[in-house]
Amino acid sequence: MVLSGREDWVKSNQLNRLGGTTTAFDQNQFTGHAGLLYLLPNGVAPYVSYSTSFQPQTATDVNGKALPPTQGKQIEAGIKFRPPAGDTLLTAALYDLRQTNVATQDPSAPVGFGSIAAGEVRSRGVELEGAMHPIPALNLKASYSYLDNQVTKDNSGLEGTRPYGVPQQTANIYALYTVQEGLVTGLGVGGSVRYLGRNFNGAAAPDNLTIPGATLFDLLASYDFGRVNPLLTGLTLNLDVTNLFNRTYISSCYQALWCWYGASRNAQASLRYRM
Repeated sequence: MVLSGREDWVKSNQLNRLGGTTTAFDQNQFTGHAGLLYLLPNGVAPYVSYSTSFQPQTATDVNGKALPPTQGKQIEAGIKFRPPAGDTLLTAALYDLRQTNVATQDPSAPVGFGSIAAGEVRSRGVELEGAMHPIPALNLKASYSYLDNQVTKDNSGLEGTRPYGVPQQTANIYALYTVQEGLVTGLGVGGSVRYLGRNFNGAAAPDNLTIPGATLFDLLASYDFGRVNPLLTGLTLNLDVTNLFNRTYISSCYQALWCWYGASRNAQASLRYRM
């Protein structure tokens, strides 16, 4: 059983350069998390959890006062399975997340000149993950998620639309092989394949758009110096290359105004030492 709670305090100042006014606000919120997991003798572990959250927002009402923070409530249930023999972990989860107090148009104010905290966004989906070591030198991971999110309450015509910039489906397959003996002992070479499913621009008809998905490839390599010389234990060299083939794709669009390209090829090397 897990029980946790936290209290957050937020202080903010907003400057209206057109009106020359400054609005200050203090907000605080208590949030918590409760979870229960039971491990059966056969390695199956069902669990359930409930958590709350909050997020300050900068939208203001007709008087220029900041709206209260959004609030979130999530219910999640799932199963984890670790077979008695072998180094494998499989997980499956279902969740329902609802965000309330989302800023939406004030019906009593001109469009664009005042908001109220009456909107709501619902997100629910499924997540599947697996990790295994079929042999000591090989590390395999795979994951898949499906997200059904929708604006359920809104005063500006967005009710029923999907929020922008969130892929409906994502998947990832990862493999890393580390040489266990020989001249290159400690050398690890691997990669991953990432699938980013279609997403939406968050606009109402007729400006609603569907942004196509993309499949990306990544390369990774590492070298553990401690496998060759015990005096160098903790020293590792890592190389990560994302979007290996430098694919050009649209990552997201907002309304009918802006679209953004996804990140191009990026290579990063790092030398780390851990005591």
